[in-house]
Amino acid sequence: MILEVRDLRVRLGSTFVLDGVSLSIGAGECVAVVGDSGSGKTTLALACMGLLPRGGRVVEGSIRFDGRELVGAGERELDELRGRSMAMLFQEPAAALDPIQRVGAQVSETLEVHGLARGPESRGRVVEALRDAGVPNAERILGEVPHRLSGGLRQRVALASAIVARPRLLFADEPTTALDPPLRSHVLGLLGRLRRETGLAVVLISHDRDAVARHAQRVVALRRGRAAEAAATP
Repeated sequence: MILEVRDLRVRLGSTFVLDGVSLSIGAGECVAVVGDSGSGKTTLALACMGLLPRGGRVVEGSIRFDGRELVGAGERELDELRGRSMAMLFQEPAAALDPIQRVGAQVSETLEVHGLARGPESRGRVVEALRDAGVPNAERILGEVPHRLSGGLRQRVALASAIVARPRLLFADEPTTALDPPLRSHVLGLLGRLRRETGLAVVLISHDRDAVARHAQRVVALRRGRAAEAAATP
């Protein structure tokens, strides 16, 4: 298994937002996490990424990535994994994109920080990721800044940033938000292709029942921070 979460309990302030949640996912799989707003779906992804907000902490349980225990891991160890091996596509691209930094610089940042590519090679991989994410005129948009782009285009840039380093695990938090139906189909199709061709594991956080039914092998349903149901999709 690429990711194994066992009996995870997370507290924000004095409130338990996750209480005994378990989840596992292997290479090439898609596991959907569903539930009402406030059920703990995004918190689960943030805990796995080591990105809980101030006041949030894991108080019990285990998060293992490729056999490495992440609960209690230091920032240096997590920084080695984030972006390169595990990535997150946030529901709101404003949470992931600097509104005034040029698109090309933002998408290439992970490649350069982890020493994966520089110069022309980095530019080529950035353009490829933007095209994969459904960005038209990918080379032209490298010099744009996100605040001048539409919400749907910002979402596609955020997706390109998440996949450019070819991570092994992707948390996709409502990845089709603000996208029209054809582009929604394109993005979900891309994630499916990456799973088949590269073994990418996708944790799909979604209210889109059709997307869950079509793309997920298993579903974990959360209710008030607890795993109310875990089942295979039909």
